[in-house]
Formats: sequence, C-alpha cells, structure tokens
Amino acid sequence: MIKVDIKPNADASWSEPWGSRFPGDRRSGTPETSESSLFLVEYFPLGLTMESPESKVDLRTSLIPSIDFAMIMSGLRKAAQRDASCRLELTISQIEFSTEFTGQEITFSVHIARRDGFHTTDLARMTRANFITFATETCQKCVDLIISHQPRVSENPSFKKYVEIMGLQIS
Repeated sequence: MIKVDIKPNADASWSEPWGSRFPGDRRSGTPETSESSLFLVEYFPLGLTMESPESKVDLRTSLIPSIDFAMIMSGLRKAAQRDASCRLELTISQIEFSTEFTGQEITFSVHIARRDGFHTTDLARMTRANFITFATETCQKCVDLIISHQPRVSENPSFKKYVEIMGLQIS
C-alpha cells in the first residue's frame, strides 16, 4: 500500500480566522461565482509525500491545493470503479496522477513536468478494490485536515459542494 503524508504548507488559509465564505478580509471583493475556483486553486496548499515499497514522490515544494488534490484522487477512484484508466492534472501545476489497468491490477503513477519532458514514477500496483479504498481514504484525509485547522470551513457552500461531489462526509 502507499503511505500518503500530507501537511499544511505555509498559507494564511490554514490559520486566519475563517468566516463562512472567506478567510479574514483576504478576498472580500471576490464575486460569488469565483468562490469555488478559489477553493480549488488557492486555499489550503499541501506538502505532499507519497511512498510505497517500490518508490517515493516528494511534492512538498510544489503548489498543491488540498481540494484540487482530493478532486484528482476522487476522479481516479471513479474511473477505477468503471474499470477505466485515467490521467488527471492538477489545476495550477504540471503534475499529473494516473491509473492504468493491466489485467486485474491498477498501476498508480505520478507524472511531473520537467524541462526535458514528463518524468513518471510508478508508485504501486494494486487491486482495483485496494486502489478505491486508498483513493477514498486519501480524499477524506484532505477534507479532515482542512476541518481540523479551520472547523468553520464546513459551513462554506463551495467546500460542502466539493465534499458532496467526492462522495465524502464532513466529520
């Protein structure tokens, strides 16, 4: 199985007082229609490390918003539930995550853009059921980390919508 270590990266969204819409005054002039995209690409950046017995990917210095990463994992999980291979890219960085079916197993990989092209790390091969469990737990871990730092964010309509789309629970 893959060990996923997520920690908050330095950003005010983890620590500023949180209203039901925006942290502090930070974006008080932001129109309602762009709120959900801000959640996806600006709030709650992660330090992310993924490690399996075969390999390790350290993305602690990359900009990876929590909800964006959780949505990627949710999309991969949904593809796996349909026995489909899938490759999804984070919204604001050139980091992609993929699953590929080979027989009865899924290969989970990370693709990082470099000057000379994408570099791929195959993190693990696992059964479809194990991948679905892994992806669901990883998504929930992101949601729980956000709520543990900002409990009031669970009142935010955009946050609730993302959690609903992922089929998760706000605990």
